[in-house]
Amino acid sequence: MQRFIQTILLCVICSFAHSNDDQQAINFIQQQLNESQDHSELWQWGWSGFFITTLTAQVVGSRTVADEKKRYRMRVGSVTNSAGLAAILFNPMKTHRYADELSSLEGSSSEQLAQKRASAEYYLAAAAQREREEQSWVNHMLAGIVNGLASLTIAYDGKQPNDAWLAFATSMAVSELKIYTAPQTMIKAEQDYNSGDYYQKAAKRPQSQWSIAAMGPHISIDWRF
Repeated sequence: MQRFIQTILLCVICSFAHSNDDQQAINFIQQQLNESQDHSELWQWGWSGFFITTLTAQVVGSRTVADEKKRYRMRVGSVTNSAGLAAILFNPMKTHRYADELSSLEGSSSEQLAQKRASAEYYLAAAAQREREEQSWVNHMLAGIVNGLASLTIAYDGKQPNDAWLAFATSMAVSELKIYTAPQTMIKAEQDYNSGDYYQKAAKRPQSQWSIAAMGPHISIDWRF
């Protein structure tokens, strides 16, 4: 009978401990998403607005500016800006959305906590992957290729070699600034999470701490408030 009671008690304690671990993990991920939320939203909409404004100005200018060479450069520039706008709209930074979505999920029962943790881990991985994509050498290389092709078009097809160099330098500066200003918080957060550091860094500490020790046939349970 005593062993049966011990087994039942251990099952209850293990279930509580697992739920407590789920809650710590959720708290940590929610904290990291919240901390990067404003940066993510500002970067996403700020650069979207920049590309939309620049593209609009170039399209209008390519039809109204009197200088044919300037109109040609604006037409080429509108193509590169269209590519930049498409990239940021079709592959957006979603960290700010993930923060809101995670906080809206229910998490009271053990089953809900387990499901919420799975969702939190998905948001963490997706946000970190998007940040890595933005910082990757592939992104730098693609920016160089697009801007380089645009500058070559201006230099050879448009017969404006000097302006081509200026266009390339300006476009690359904008591309690198976009990459440099992108959020990187979730990359570090994922590393901390995978290494187990979220135990110490969770935003909300549990209100109680369990301590379990086996003493021969007996189980010692300490609950510190």
